[in-house]
Amino acid sequence: MFKSNSKYEILTDNGFSDFDGIQIVERDRYIHLYFNDQSDIRVSFDHVFFINGNDISALSLKIGDKLDHINGYLKIVNIKKIYYINKKVKLYDPINVKNGYRYYSNGILSHNCDFLGSSSTVIDSDVLESLQSVYKEPLLYDLSDKLRVYEKPIPGAVYVIGNDVAKGTGRHYSTCQVLKVLSTNPLKLEQVCVYQNNFIDVYKFSSVISKLSYYYNNAYLMVENNSDGAAVVTQLWWELENENLINSGGKAKDLGIRATKNTKPKAVLFMKKLIEDRKLSLVDHNTIMELNDFVDKGNSRYGANNYDDDLVSALYWAVYIFLMDILDDIDFMKNEKKESEDDVWGILSDIDEYHVDENFNVIL
Repeated sequence: MFKSNSKYEILTDNGFSDFDGIQIVERDRYIHLYFNDQSDIRVSFDHVFFINGNDISALSLKIGDKLDHINGYLKIVNIKKIYYINKKVKLYDPINVKNGYRYYSNGILSHNCDFLGSSSTVIDSDVLESLQSVYKEPLLYDLSDKLRVYEKPIPGAVYVIGNDVAKGTGRHYSTCQVLKVLSTNPLKLEQVCVYQNNFIDVYKFSSVISKLSYYYNNAYLMVENNSDGAAVVTQLWWELENENLINSGGKAKDLGIRATKNTKPKAVLFMKKLIEDRKLSLVDHNTIMELNDFVDKGNSRYGANNYDDDLVSALYWAVYIFLMDILDDIDFMKNEKKESEDDVWGILSDIDEYHVDENFNVIL
């Protein structure tokens, strides 16, 4: 639900500012933070705060962190993660706060949502608005809540996984977007799983990608090989010997896909067409939130305006496979698995019996 505003202003770190309105969402999971001044606040898992001017999601906070506050900082003394409640809790977000997109809530500096889009967003604003009513709560979470599963693999189904690689130092996220191929003519895709972690190194991330690929029926992999991505494609191909990695040529430098002035705009615009034509079904809230901040910067340049775009990057590389010349050489109807579900990964097959941490150690 959205309630427009033309009467009130909101306090930001640049003074009082206009904002478009309030987005009201219902969640059956939230984080309850308690502070050293006896105050507390309830927020969504992906709510963004600031520490020393640097943004951080609520899910990444820990006891002892000092959040930027109108009077300096507030120290977190307790954190309760509420994964399920019988009655959904209502959360409120200011939309399109001007003068920097940051505002004070209970005195704490936060980053507002930008759900409604603008004339510069890559995705049409009307489409963005319609997406706010379609996102779902994941079927299950795993890997310290970094993995959000909306649908387990269906026998016989075909999947592709787009990946974006970060350093793992906390600033940007390494991400995976798992899409189910509903049909190829016409092309129809559905988002079924998302991985998002800003503190995983490239070698552990390579293992996550490989295991996700095997779990989702030998899903085809598209990995950007620029910068840190080079280490991931090398690990996937030579060390993990994952033959599902799509390569853009026959040489070692062609492992994965390289983001260039040619490939990235084509991937972005194809993603745009699929979403606006309702051929790519999205259900992940974080992905939809990033799309609302993903803008056309001119001269075939695209990127985030005020937020992250790592999930969007993984998404447009996931669909790019359908534009490649190698398309005819790929059997999109294959459905075999190289190994049994238990041999590959236990996080889904035995989710009620044990949990697997980011090092793939079983926790009973």
